[in-house]
Amino acid sequence: MTIAAETDCWAYLKIISKRPLAAIESHIGRKADGRSWSVGDARRRPGQRPYDFSFWSWESGAVRGEPLDTHLRCLWRRLEPFRQALIDLPEDMKAYAQCVGKFATHQNPVSIASGHFATAASYRLVWDFDFYFGDEFGHDEMPYWKW
Repeated sequence: MTIAAETDCWAYLKIISKRPLAAIESHIGRKADGRSWSVGDARRRPGQRPYDFSFWSWESGAVRGEPLDTHLRCLWRRLEPFRQALIDLPEDMKAYAQCVGKFATHQNPVSIASGHFATAASYRLVWDFDFYFGDEFGHDEMPYWKW
């Protein structure tokens, strides 16, 4: 079911903490299958300070480019066995439903079914959306509400 006009998109679970990556893995009960690093690890670019937080991520399992709705449905199914671990995250670990979408123009529609918000709330996840638009809005001189 396509509910948006993404040209590319993906979604994943991310957990951020000041604790070492091993503490996140221990709490969740599995290693990340996406990008991850531990507090103190060197960054990719030389000359930058080491990471001051740990980052753990778990991909949705859907093929990149499938509609965002598909990614979210797959993510919820993958998270179900770890629901209690997510609900019981320590205060210093923050979990996010990360959604990334690329669109040809800022005028493409995007919608998220209300059930996804209810599911994220049941897992105690915060939403984080990163949307990119090929036309870069084209309205640099004007606030969005006046387009």
